[in-house]
Amino acid sequence: NLDYTPNADLDVERRELLQALADAVAELQQVRDKLGVRFGPEFAAVFNTHIQILEDSGFVAALEQAVDETRDALRALRQVLAAYKKTFQSIEDPYFAERGDDIRDAGLRVMANLLGVRHHNIPLSGGAIVVADMILPHHFATLEVEQIGAIVSEHGGATSHGAIFARSLEIPLVTGATGILDAVRPGELAIVDGSLGRVYLSPDEGLLGEYERAQQRYAVEVEHLDALGSRPAETRDGRHIALTANAGLWADMPP
Repeated sequence: NLDYTPNADLDVERRELLQALADAVAELQQVRDKLGVRFGPEFAAVFNTHIQILEDSGFVAALEQAVDETRDALRALRQVLAAYKKTFQSIEDPYFAERGDDIRDAGLRVMANLLGVRHHNIPLSGGAIVVADMILPHHFATLEVEQIGAIVSEHGGATSHGAIFARSLEIPLVTGATGILDAVRPGELAIVDGSLGRVYLSPDEGLLGEYERAQQRYAVEVEHLDALGSRPAETRDGRHIALTANAGLWADMPP
């Protein structure tokens, strides 16, 4: 809700919008390289998509036409982003429908540059629960991922890139938690059950104990499965089974 006053000179307004666009592309290239090194090429590929969106000639032409008509760069950007998102959301396939979130994520970076808003790393304590309107790929560049205990978003779906990132990093996630932003308080104790898609605010001691025991059982199961990793993949009658990797990230692959 930051104030924005368009320049009376249309040429200046157009140049500022295109500069914000160019700066966003440069920033995304930096984020891509940073997360690519940290988490692998799968993460980087998502930001390549964002860069391609912003560099698309049709997208740029739509922006230029909108700013010529509105004489307001911010309004023009919002109009074009809304039109693109509406197009994606009209697709019945949920995976492609949620690609509209990629448009939004890329567009928000342009908007931030236009408004002079800078991105900052957000300090977190261990086991922190991140609550957001929507979890987007760029959040993983500004958050201390190692400190995140869980993520809850009011909007977004299970096939969004933000959700895919969270699952790949084994971060418990609940999306579509309607009203969570109004209900939660900073520093409030909560339980996030990513398996069942439930969020408990200010849980009582009984519920806390129940989930602590569930965590312990899960840790034992994981330890058991890890111990099986070095055993040969053979049936009881000696038949060898070839196993292929099912990894969400390049970093998950053994050296």
